[in-house]
Amino acid sequence: MRKILLISLILVKIIVFSQEKTLNIGVNYSPVFNNYNFNNPVYDYFGWETSFEYKSKYNYSTGISFEYVKKLYLGTSINYTTKGYVIEYNYTPLFLNDPAIPIQANVEAGYLDFNLGIGYNYNLNKTISFIPNIKLTYSGLINDKITTLYADNSEYTSEDGEGILIKQDLKKHLFSTGLGVDIRINILKSFSIGVEPSILYSFNEISEKAIKNNTAFYSVKVGLYYRLIKN
Repeated sequence: MRKILLISLILVKIIVFSQEKTLNIGVNYSPVFNNYNFNNPVYDYFGWETSFEYKSKYNYSTGISFEYVKKLYLGTSINYTTKGYVIEYNYTPLFLNDPAIPIQANVEAGYLDFNLGIGYNYNLNKTISFIPNIKLTYSGLINDKITTLYADNSEYTSEDGEGILIKQDLKKHLFSTGLGVDIRINILKSFSIGVEPSILYSFNEISEKAIKNNTAFYSVKVGLYYRLIKN
């Protein structure tokens, strides 16, 4: 029994380690471009139908990744991703420059992403490779706040999606999938850099009350990768 087990372990070692492969660890950062389509008008806390002007804001994603790269590419990563927007209150106050009038709300939502990717590693030459891949992502809400700006430039910050006039009802669980092409360039013996444009599809909106549709969004990830093991 011991001999069989020993022979099996040796065979597994020969099969696995005789193949050229790389284990990588990497850090990455990317701007995220959300294609929000907002509900407008909406009903505020007082039951009035109110018109708001929504504006997209700069969102980003940053995190750490682990990869297995042979011809087959398998990757997993953990990222912190923001999904915020700005609300411009669109109504005329009774008194000009009334300090009690809210004029803008900055919605900030932070999600922890768990990503899984699978793809194919195509080596153009010893320096450059392409990795087309498909990815699945689960995102869990870990923090959010709404900062309201008043006419006198004072601010009020609330949490749990509680705005001054409307509740944003931010979703705690999001799911998405997408396609990307990672272009890798070897810069040193054990280091490489990567640039990966991706298009992603979201299965649910971050706020059903405020957002009518945010199906597609885009990112351009820039990463630095270190080869832990190469054989």
